[in-house]
Amino acid sequence: MSIGANARKMTGVRVTVHFEKETPMTEEDFRKALVKLGIKTQAEAAAVLGVKLRTANGYANGMKIPAMVQRFLQVLQETKYPVQKWF
Repeated sequence: MSIGANARKMTGVRVTVHFEKETPMTEEDFRKALVKLGIKTQAEAAAVLGVKLRTANGYANGMKIPAMVQRFLQVLQETKYPVQKWF
């Protein structure tokens, strides 16, 4: 028996979490997020995101942006984290 199953048996409570699907980030949204974060070049974007320059360039020019990248940029914007120290 897994820990989760054991916990449900003991408490009689089952918790289900549903996440709303987010609208995929467009290349325009991506570029706007970079501007809001003070990221001026795609090389800086690549450094912050931990991807190759070619990938950051692709995001800015229509390549599908993974949900994890979208969420990461949203968190950086919401927390106003100073990303400039990363490049």
